[in-house]
Amino acid sequence: MKRSISAKYVLIGFMVVALSLLLTANFGLYFEGQKIQQSVHDTAQIEAQKELFSAIDRNFKSIDQQLKKLTEWDEVHQQLNQSSYYYYWRDQRLKDSEYFKPYYIELDIYQADKLKLSHLVKDQQLAAEALPKHLNSQSRYFLIQPPHHDYLIVSHAVYSRQDPSQVIGHVAIAIDFFELLAQDNQFYYLDFPYLHFNRSGFIGMHQLKDALEYRAISNPVSDHLWNLIEGFVVKFALIILATTLIVFGFIKLIFLDPLQKLSLFVKGLRSQAHANQTEVQASFVLEEHQNLQKQLSEYHHALLDAQAQLSQQNQKLWQISRTDPLTEVGNRRAFDDAWHALLQQYGSQPTTIAYMLFDCDHFKALNDTYGHQVGDELIKISAQTLQRSFPAGQNIYRIGGDEFASLVVDKTVDEVEQIAQKALSDLISYPFVQLDIKEKVSFSVGVGYAGHNQAIENIEVLPRQADIAMYKAKHSPHNKVHFYQHGHDTSNQSLVSNKRLNQVLTAAYTGQNICLHYQPILNIKTQDIYYEALVRLQFEDETVFPSDIFTIIAHHRLEVELDQQILNYLLSQLQQKRLPANIGLSVNISAKTLLQPFIVDLFEPFLVYLKQHKIVIEITESILIEHIQDVSFVLNKLRRQGFLIALDDFGSGYSSIRYLANMPVDIVKFDMTLTHALNADLKTQRLIQSTAHMIREAGYELVMEGVETQQQLELATQAGATNIQGYYIGRPNFKPNPPGLVA
Repeated sequence: MKRSISAKYVLIGFMVVALSLLLTANFGLYFEGQKIQQSVHDTAQIEAQKELFSAIDRNFKSIDQQLKKLTEWDEVHQQLNQSSYYYYWRDQRLKDSEYFKPYYIELDIYQADKLKLSHLVKDQQLAAEALPKHLNSQSRYFLIQPPHHDYLIVSHAVYSRQDPSQVIGHVAIAIDFFELLAQDNQFYYLDFPYLHFNRSGFIGMHQLKDALEYRAISNPVSDHLWNLIEGFVVKFALIILATTLIVFGFIKLIFLDPLQKLSLFVKGLRSQAHANQTEVQASFVLEEHQNLQKQLSEYHHALLDAQAQLSQQNQKLWQISRTDPLTEVGNRRAFDDAWHALLQQYGSQPTTIAYMLFDCDHFKALNDTYGHQVGDELIKISAQTLQRSFPAGQNIYRIGGDEFASLVVDKTVDEVEQIAQKALSDLISYPFVQLDIKEKVSFSVGVGYAGHNQAIENIEVLPRQADIAMYKAKHSPHNKVHFYQHGHDTSNQSLVSNKRLNQVLTAAYTGQNICLHYQPILNIKTQDIYYEALVRLQFEDETVFPSDIFTIIAHHRLEVELDQQILNYLLSQLQQKRLPANIGLSVNISAKTLLQPFIVDLFEPFLVYLKQHKIVIEITESILIEHIQDVSFVLNKLRRQGFLIALDDFGSGYSSIRYLANMPVDIVKFDMTLTHALNADLKTQRLIQSTAHMIREAGYELVMEGVETQQQLELATQAGATNIQGYYIGRPNFKPNPPGLVA
C-alpha cells in the first residue's frame, strides 16, 4: 500500500513552493533591473570614452598649432643663434608672452642635436625641471611620476629660414595634461575628477587609451530609479514573507489544526473501539468542524452498538457454521478445526489419538427406497444415538451425508475399541422399524490409531487410514469395527497409494490433468461416426485409467464433482475448436449427477453447439429403473432441447423389458456381455436377437459394445444392431480419429 503524506507536510510543501515561485519572480525583477542599470552604465561609459578621446584629439591638434607658432617666432631663432641671455629670455620674456600657456609646466629650446640649451648655459640641471636633457626620439609622449607629476611632453623641429629643409633646433613643452583637458573642454558624460593613469613611467601615444582610467558620470535619474527598484524588491520580498506567514497561519488555524484535532479524535475513537465511553471534545473555530466532530462521535457510538450486535450475530453464525442443521452436532468445518488444533497441540503434548469414522451401510438405497424424509430421520437418530453412547465431553461430527467422525485422545486401543463397539451396539439395537424401515440397518466403523510416541507424519495420515479401515469394515459381513492395519496397503493399493489418491482427488476438485479419449461408434448402414468420450488422467510419466479413477471416486462420493470437471473439459474443447466440426459426441453421466437439481443447467452451455454437433448423454440402466419418475422429466426436457439420451450397459443389471416402453431414451447400448453371448448356444442367440428386434421395433437405435472381431461384427449385424463399438472398429484415442469403413 502506498504511504500517505501528512497534511502538515503538504501545506508546508505548498507554501515553500509558492514562496519560492514568488521570490523567484521578485529576484527575477531585481536581476532585470540590474541588467537595465548595467546597460545604462555601459552606454554612459561608451559616451564618456568618446567624449574623452575626442577632447584629447582636439587638444593634441591645438598643441601642435601652438608649437608650430613657437618654431616660427623670431626670438626662438635668435636664441638658437645666440643663447647668452637664454635663462633671462626663458624666465622673463617667454613666460610673459602669448606663447606660454597657463597649463605649460616648462618650455625649452633644444639644439639640432636635441641637447637642451639650458644645459649649455648653466652647468647643472635643476631638480624641478620636467623636460629631459636630451629629447626623446618621439615627438609626443607622457612621463608619469606619481604623485602629481603627470607630464605630456611634446616637441617640434625648428627649420632654418634660409634652408627650410635644415633643422636648426627643437622646441619642447612639458604640459599639465589634466589641466589642459580641464581648461579647454566641457565634459557631460566623463567623470573628470576620477580620470587618472593606471601606471607610471614612460607612456607612448599608442599606450594612451590603455593607460588612462576613466568612468562616466553617474546618472542621478538612473541611480534613483535603481534605488527605487531595490527598495521595491526588498519591500516586496518582505511582503511575500509576511503574506506567506499570514496565509500559513490562517490555513493552519482554520484547516490544519482542526484536521489534526479530528485525526486525533478519530484515533481516540479507534483506541476506544471496544469501549463505549465519553470522548474528550475538542474546540474548533468553524462550526462545520464542530458539527463534524459531533457526527463522528455519534457515528462511533452507532458503530459500537452495531459492532456489539454483529459480535452476537457472528457468535451465532460461528456456532451455526460449525453445527449440522439436521442433526445439531458439529459439521465438517468444526471437525476440521478440531483436527487441526489437535495436530498443533500434538507437537508439545503428545498423546494417543484415535480417528473414528461411522458410516451407515447402504444408506443411499434406503434413502431412495423410503424417501428423503425417512433418510433424514435415520441420520438424526444415528447422530443422537452416537452422541449419547460416547463418553461425556466427547464430540460427534457429521462430515458427510451418512458419515460421522470423532477424535478420541488419551485412550488405549482396548478402550477405543470398547467405545466403538458400544456406539455400534447402540446404533444396531435402535428400533428403526419405527420409521417403517423393513430392512436391517447396519453400520460400519473405521479407526485409525496412533500412539503418543509417533512422528507427526504418522498422525497426519490417520484420516486416510480410518477411511481405508471403514472401507474394509463395509466389506466385512461380521467385523463391523475395523482398525487400520499395515497389511491393507497391498490389498487396496489404489486406495492406499497417496500418489494415486491425491491425483484422482485433485482432478475431481480442480479438473487438473483430466483428459478425454474418444472411441468411435459406427453406424453400419450410413457409415456415420460419433465418439464416446472416456475419461483419463494424464501425467508426464503415466496415464490413470477408469478402473482406478472410479474406485476412488465412488469411495469418496465425488461422482458429481468428477462429472462437472469432465463436462467443463469437453466444453473447453468445443469452445477452443479442438474437435472437428459436425462431430458427434457421447458423454457418460453418473446416477448421482443425474439426480441433482441443477442437471439441466450443466448442459445449458452446450446448447449453442447442438447445430453442429450431435451430443448424446449416456445414463446407466439401473438409475433409470430405480428413479424413473424422478429422472423422466429431466431427460425429456434435455431431449426437447436437442440432446439424445442413451441407455448404457443394457443387460448388465435389471434388463427389465417392461420398463423399456416408458424409458425417455433414444439409443439403447447392449452391454458387451450380450455382444459376446452371441457366440453362445442357439437359445441364447435367439433370446438376444429377439430382445434386439423388440428394441428396434420400438424405434430405438441399438448400439452393441465390445465388438472385437469380424465374426462378432457379423453376428451383431445379423442381430439387428444399427451401430457398433469396440476395438475392432477403433480404440480410444486422445484425438477423434475416424476408423476404416466397415462393409
